[in-house]
Amino acid sequence: MTIPDELSILKEQALHKNAVVKLCYSPLGTKLASISQDTLISVIKTPFFQNQLEVTSLGGHNGPVNSIHFSANDQYLISASADKSCIVWNLKWSKKGEKLLVLDRLKKNKTAAVSDPLQNPLQQQQNPPLPDQVRRAQFYYDDRLIALSCQNQLLFYQFELPDSDNQDLSKDDVKRLQQRGQYKLLQTYTHPSAQHIPSFCFHNHRVKSHVGILGGSNKELVVYDANANRPVLTVNDGHQRHVHTVKFYEGSYNDGEAYNTFLTASADNFIKLWDLRVGSPVREFTGHQNRAMTIGFDVSNCYRYLIAGSEDRSAYIFDVSSGQIIDKTKNLIHGDSVTDIAVNPEHYEWASSSIDGHVRIFRYPAVKVMRKPKPKNGGGGGFGLMVKGKKAAVQQPDYEAY
Repeated sequence: MTIPDELSILKEQALHKNAVVKLCYSPLGTKLASISQDTLISVIKTPFFQNQLEVTSLGGHNGPVNSIHFSANDQYLISASADKSCIVWNLKWSKKGEKLLVLDRLKKNKTAAVSDPLQNPLQQQQNPPLPDQVRRAQFYYDDRLIALSCQNQLLFYQFELPDSDNQDLSKDDVKRLQQRGQYKLLQTYTHPSAQHIPSFCFHNHRVKSHVGILGGSNKELVVYDANANRPVLTVNDGHQRHVHTVKFYEGSYNDGEAYNTFLTASADNFIKLWDLRVGSPVREFTGHQNRAMTIGFDVSNCYRYLIAGSEDRSAYIFDVSSGQIIDKTKNLIHGDSVTDIAVNPEHYEWASSSIDGHVRIFRYPAVKVMRKPKPKNGGGGGFGLMVKGKKAAVQQPDYEAY
């Protein structure tokens, strides 16, 4: 990834009528999902320089969607909503947008023997609905588990999705729309002092680790061991306000120590890079505006740059090694505050979301040529850097006749 002379928009699309609050690329870079303050989820086929605009709208929640997360194989999407439920969506079959699993009960699915749990007090007591909105949900442990946060609890579920090769179900629309997935509660962690857990993060497929990061509403940052079901480290003075976004810094995957570095963001104008071996932040990124809302960020696919949204209608690009701002988008590009950033993990493009309901796609130039000044005594020289996919090939010097 290289920083161009001027950031330009590859594509701009109004996907929602309300403010777009979250973006998420799939791990293979083939889909981009967005959520708004309405109940819809929009999924776009990517990369944009190879595909035409193809939008799939997913509707099924009765309240605002709080978070989205793709599975490791790009085939499923899980969404968490304020309607006290999570839904696993199908993005694999010919009929996309099917509900494969609706997680709205605390312990397991509603049994077929009980048509209405409200008519059975014992069933209602043994398997009550989720008590509050689900603030975040994600796939965990190579898509084998689902982790979600509800109130001050972190819940882990084992689940099983229906067989996609069943042709009878795919032909019958009634059976296809029925609840067919199964889930069961495995483990619960209760935060001792926070009222709710607005953010958390676990490795899913690239690193097999049972260590996760939890951000509590009381400004505490908890390093959590899912294997032992207990916190191993608690930081109270990481940010001036509660942490609204937590992400592992994937730049350390090559050395096998990815679980030691992570990034946090808060509405105090700071994004911080942490190292568990030090126990404190090792880098701070500031200069953007984040005082009143949840502003997201993402790391480039070369792990050298951090791109963050801002409330001043700009997207800021930071150098991870120095923490300095090296570029920003113009204020005229976005119509309102930039709420989130998502970087395609496989292609040189990244997306920004805004309160104006638009999603904007940026792509770095396919060919960027840098030439040395012409020598005074004649001759020629220069070199070009051509980006093809993810590989960079250095061209031979272009000699000219003088």
